[in-house]
Amino acid sequence: MKKNKIKFIASDLDGTLLLNGAQKVSEELIPLIKRLNDEGIIFCAASGRQYPNLRRLFGEVADELMYICENGSVIIYKDKLLDKTPMKVELGRDIIRTITGVEQCEVLVSGERTSYLKPKTESYLVRMRDIVRNDICLVDDLEHIEEDYVKISVYDPTGIENTQDYFLTAFEGRAQSCVSGKQWLDYTAQGVNKGSAIKTIQRLMGFEAEECIAFGDNFNDIEMFQSVGYPIVMRQAVDAVKANAAYETDRVENSLRKLIEKLQTEV
Repeated sequence: MKKNKIKFIASDLDGTLLLNGAQKVSEELIPLIKRLNDEGIIFCAASGRQYPNLRRLFGEVADELMYICENGSVIIYKDKLLDKTPMKVELGRDIIRTITGVEQCEVLVSGERTSYLKPKTESYLVRMRDIVRNDICLVDDLEHIEEDYVKISVYDPTGIENTQDYFLTAFEGRAQSCVSGKQWLDYTAQGVNKGSAIKTIQRLMGFEAEECIAFGDNFNDIEMFQSVGYPIVMRQAVDAVKANAAYETDRVENSLRKLIEKLQTEV
C-alpha cells in the first residue's frame, strides 16, 4: 500500500473489535485511532447498535469517528447525520404487530438516536436500560412514534433459533432481515446493510473501494467485505464467512498497528 492510499477503515464491533463478550474497546485501540486520524484515515465503527451506545465505547476519540449504526440504516460523522434510510411506515407497523403477536418475543424500535420500547416484562426493560445501555424511550404505542423507523428488532429471550425461521420469512422481499445474536433478529429497509452503507460513504466522500478496509466476523459482515478492496476476516469466523474475505487477522489492533508501521516506513 502506498502512503495514504487507504482512506477509510470500517470495523464490526461484537466478535471483531469486541472479543469474548467484551463491552469496551481495548486500551490500545484509542491511540491507534488517533494515529490513523493523523494520517488522514477515517475509522468507522459499523454495527447493529444505536449511535449513542456506539459513541460511549470510544471515549476521547468518539467525535472523530464515523459510525454505521443500526445495521447500515444510519450513518453519522462527527456527530452529524450523513445519511439515513428508514423503512416505510406501514411496513414498520406490520412488523411491530407480527413480533408483538408472538408471546415470548419483545419489540425494539430504533429511531435515529433513540430506542423505543413497550416492554411486556420488567426484565426486558432492565436489560435494555441497564445491560445493553441504550438511550431508550418508553411509549404506549410503538406504531405511532414521532420519527422514522430505521430498524425494528425481535428479542426472543428463549433463543432466536426458536423463532427465526418464522421471522426470516415473514417479510421476505419487503424488508432486509438478519439474525444478530443468540436472542436477536433485525429488520431494516429492503437492501440496507453495512455494505450498502459503505457504498453510500464511498459515494459521498469520493472514496474508491481499493482505498477502503473492512474488518468483520459474521454473516452480516459479508456485504461489507464485498464493498471494499481489503476485506479482513477474524480468525475465529466460520469458513462460510471466511470465504468472502481475502485476508485474515486475530485482532483488529494488530492489523492497524501493521498498517501504521507500514505508513511510517514509506515516509
